[in-house]
Amino acid sequence: MSIKIVGGIVSLTTNPKVKAIVNTIDFPNVNRVHGQVPIGAQGVMVIKNVPDHQNFVPGNILNYRDSNNNNNAQLTVNSVVGPTKYNVTRTA
Repeated sequence: MSIKIVGGIVSLTTNPKVKAIVNTIDFPNVNRVHGQVPIGAQGVMVIKNVPDHQNFVPGNILNYRDSNNNNNAQLTVNSVVGPTKYNVTRTA
């Protein structure tokens, strides 16, 4: 089983002006817990645009929110795969 999240926005917790539009976040081999991606799940996030002002780097904590503000979460950047692709972990 895997979970694919489509859309939403991520922003840097320390500087909310640094934000990007999410294309997808794929969490392979993960099942939903109470309808949500479980904390500790690792996945790959692809964004539509390079963030304004600066790029995300490993260790950055990002606030994620979907278009309905229903599925808010925190993601930690583990590594940068490309200019718009990141390995992330759901941390809250």
